[in-house]
Amino acid sequence: VQATINEWHKDKPRPKVCNGCCHDGAKWGVPCFDTQLEACAAKAKLGGRYALVYGQVEKPNWPWLTFLPSLQKQAKLLEQRSQGTVDIVVIMLAKDIAKMDQRHREYLEKYKVRLVEVPWSLPPDLRWWPDNWWPGKSDGWCGPQDLVRMQ
Repeated sequence: VQATINEWHKDKPRPKVCNGCCHDGAKWGVPCFDTQLEACAAKAKLGGRYALVYGQVEKPNWPWLTFLPSLQKQAKLLEQRSQGTVDIVVIMLAKDIAKMDQRHREYLEKYKVRLVEVPWSLPPDLRWWPDNWWPGKSDGWCGPQDLVRMQ
């Protein structure tokens, strides 16, 4: 897996990690996720099942997911290198899936993308959001598009 990830960024050297300059939600100065991720990936066994997941919130426009050809290529490379399987998954709310037209569905089918319906874009017990935003407002905060992936 690590070798595949390195191939993706072959043309650019990776920036040095700061070690201890990250925030864990409570305090600054904790180990950064990147270093933990790389150590974990280095110990990974070959085989297994992986997914590249994209969370779509609101009705998809057109053109849509223009990166799918490249993503599919990377998924195939990851499958070869990891000796596992890699799914490309798009997660969406039922109300947004209902707004997709035939070209959206054909596009997902063409690139063998699995469409998964999820029940919420904001956790049901969410107690905080910015003062200038409210559930249902489509701009001003990225919470729904980020939090939908918690499922």
